[in-house]
Amino acid sequence: MSDDEDLPPVDRELLRKQLSVLQDPLELVSEPYAAYAEKLETSQEEIFGLLCEYLQRKIIRRIAGVLKHNRAGFTVNAMVAMKIPNDECDRAGEELAAFPFITHCYRRTAYPDWQYTLYAMVHAKSKEEFGEHLAEIRQVTGSHEISVFSSLKEYKKTAFRIDSP
Repeated sequence: MSDDEDLPPVDRELLRKQLSVLQDPLELVSEPYAAYAEKLETSQEEIFGLLCEYLQRKIIRRIAGVLKHNRAGFTVNAMVAMKIPNDECDRAGEELAAFPFITHCYRRTAYPDWQYTLYAMVHAKSKEEFGEHLAEIRQVTGSHEISVFSSLKEYKKTAFRIDSP
């Protein structure tokens, strides 16, 4: 029995309307969910219930803040690709994902002409700090091959958006 078998079926039109509102950024105010409640003509308690249900049903994966790294002073950003053996990849990935300077960490399939299996987006406030982060990454991953792909320019950074019905 799956987790959502006890839940009523989803009204897709209502779901789309709710998600089109719930995807908006939360404001830094004492009651950030009040704006959602007002837009959806309901209570904050109902909003919390919706979010819990959508998490349980896996309609949404998480509720998270988005850091604007450049505004926060992180000026050195790079994708670090690592050649990690398959039997070490999960352990290394879990350890890397715990570092606060890593915002994305992914395992990917290796190919004969591209053997990289683990990728991490690393952010630092200086080149020196980035070097320190690389040293920590090397310590966690061992002496496996690492390639750094630095960001030169950001062209677009937007989240997927659901249009309101």
